[in-house]
Order: sequence, then C-alpha cells, then structure tokens
Amino acid sequence: IPNSVISIGANAFENCSRITEVTISENVKEIPQMCFSGCARLKTITIPDNVTYIGNQAFYDCRMLSNIILPDNVTYIGNQAFYGCSTLSNIILPDNIKTIGSYAFYNCKKITNFKLPEKLQEINEGAFSKCSDISTIIIPKEVTNIGDECFSNCTNLNKITITTSEVPNLGGKKVFESTSYALEIYIPANLYDGYMSDSN
Repeated sequence: IPNSVISIGANAFENCSRITEVTISENVKEIPQMCFSGCARLKTITIPDNVTYIGNQAFYDCRMLSNIILPDNVTYIGNQAFYGCSTLSNIILPDNIKTIGSYAFYNCKKITNFKLPEKLQEINEGAFSKCSDISTIIIPKEVTNIGDECFSNCTNLNKITITTSEVPNLGGKKVFESTSYALEIYIPANLYDGYMSDSN
C-alpha cells in the first residue's frame, strides 16, 4: 500500500484470499474494522509507526499469520482483532496499549509467553480464551478490568502474577476457567482481603 494512501476503509481487503504479504503506507493511522478479515493466506504484515488503532476483526481468521509487531503508538486493540489466528506464535504488544478488546486473541493457540503492556488498563471478555500454549501471565499494575472468560481454556496456564495496586474488576467467575490444574495465582499481600471479599 503506497505512502500516498492516508487511510484505509473498513472491509477493504476482506476475504482477499490470495494476499500473502502486506506493507502498509507510512501515513496510515488506523487499521479499520475487518480490514484484512478472512485473508486466509496472509503470512506477513508490516504496520507503520503512525498506527494507533487496530479495529474490530481487523485480522479476523488470518490463519496463516504467524508473527506480528505492533508499533509503539498503538493504544487500542479492537474486539476479535486477531480472532482465530491459529498459527500466530509471536506477537509484540507495545507498552502504550490501554485496551485489549473482547476475544481479541481468541484461539490463537500457538502464542506462548508474551508481555502484557505496562500501561494496559482493560483486558476484556475472552481476550485470550483458548490460547492453549500460554503458561505464564503478569497482569500489569494499571489494569482495572479483567473480563469474564479472559483466560478461559488456556489449558497450559499455570502461573499468574497480579501486580495491580487495587483489586481489578473481574467480569465473572469464569475468568480462569479450564486452565491448568496446577494454576498458581500471586497477588499483592495488602490486597488479600479485597480479593477474598470480592470472590464471595
């Protein structure tokens, strides 16, 4: 996509099944809703530094996409943005991301361990559900909301460290459903009573 392009429309390349590689214009600031949804052969995409926003279902069901580096300016990842990217094994999430949308990485079963952004505030419902190869997660200190089923069916998840300064809002009782039987959750000692009262 040439640098003369300053914006891309929603659904612009939806179901373009022959696309295998994309380099996006340096002047584009958003990857809109369903932009590359259903691009089943897309393997490589280069996202420029100016992009701040990844829209809903932007890379939905891009089953051949194996790695992606999001630029430092990205602050928002939309609902189902990488839903069903089943070969995605390497992703770098910049520290400026504040919101990860519902089911954003659902069934990205090849993702192993990665670092959640330092400025992250919201991890919405089902965001990492069925990411079965994840084994450890550190919840950053600014997180205020962890949606229901956020880490459900992460069957190898055995260690979660929560570093928040306050007890985050848990969206339901299935946040960690069907994780490893050996799952250990570490919380700040001063928040123990808050977690106990919140679980009742």
